[in-house]
Amino acid sequence: MKKRSIYGIFILSFLAIPFLLAGCRSHSIEERAVHLTRHVAGELKMTDAQSARLQGSIAKLLEKEKDLRDIRDSVTEEMVAQLRADKFDSERLNEVILQNKVKMESMLALLVDEFTELHKDLTPEQRAEVASRIEKIQERFLKRYRWRG
Repeated sequence: MKKRSIYGIFILSFLAIPFLLAGCRSHSIEERAVHLTRHVAGELKMTDAQSARLQGSIAKLLEKEKDLRDIRDSVTEEMVAQLRADKFDSERLNEVILQNKVKMESMLALLVDEFTELHKDLTPEQRAEVASRIEKIQERFLKRYRWRG
């Protein structure tokens, strides 16, 4: 009897694992952005207009996210190709990097424009809250990933 109940518990726990882990799936970047936007809007007590502006900014930046991945992939592919080649062609690598630099500059300009508009929309209290949270995140990041030397 005891043996049967142990097997039963084992089987039930084994069958329950997929249900328990179902919430651990990876979300797309769009889903994470929607969640982040809602969270930020709630934490900062944004008005509907401010929230809509934030969502619009995030949408514009997400459109450029694929370009960022393409840039990263093309530079990485070229670096790997150069490492596998018998002779390193620094001119070719520089050419790939310069081609992608133009794309990066346009993305950075968009980021600055969107950040400027967001700054105009936020109240001084909201800006202070955002600044303090960024400082906390930066502090934790540096504490965790700073080179130890």
